Amino acid sequence: MGSKKIALLVFTLFQFLHFGYTLSCRKCSSTDYNSDCRLGTEENLFECPEDEDACYEEYLIGSEKKNGDYVPLYRRGCAPNDWCSRQRNLHGNSLKFCKTCQSDKCNNDRFGAANSSMLECYTCMSYNPQSACRYGTCDFFLTCAEGYNRCYQEYIVTGTWPQPYHSRWKRGCGKEDYCSSEENSLGKALVSCTRCKRDLCNTEELANDY
Repeated sequence: MGSKKIALLVFTLFQFLHFGYTLSCRKCSSTDYNSDCRLGTEENLFECPEDEDACYEEYLIGSEKKNGDYVPLYRRGCAPNDWCSRQRNLHGNSLKFCKTCQSDKCNNDRFGAANSSMLECYTCMSYNPQSACRYGTCDFFLTCAEGYNRCYQEYIVTGTWPQPYHSRWKRGCGKEDYCSSEENSLGKALVSCTRCKRDLCNTEELANDY
């Protein structure tokens, strides 16, 4: 095969790959805990436009309440590959989970635990004030053991002046009385401790006062 034919074949293949392939993503939006949109089993597909080169999946908890609890929002669709950084800038700690991927129907991760009798929480500990654990952007989470029905986030400072203070930031699974138990155990060393009861809800930025 001559060099001109090889060059033509390579160009044709490039044209096919560049113009002939359209990314297909799962597309949905729901506030329903039991929906396919939360579970990652949504079958509604959407062909992405050329300027949206990724599939995205995101889970938010906003300020709207229903029956005394904050309403979650589960969404999937097409987006630019930097979608999650844009959404973090826009929504801050209301954004509980966000991920992009670049293959057909790849946005199929489940948001949270398998069912409402279980809970997933972000889990970390750090002594670094610049850490993802302090800022609420850590990406490691666990399914909580039975009886652990709250996610917690806490800021602990130990030490006495004039010696250096030591700060510690923690997130994880806890029981309903977790913060009161920590207060009894740590006393004034516990600067802050809060709990929440939705999957992956413990993403608030924690203080750094010392």
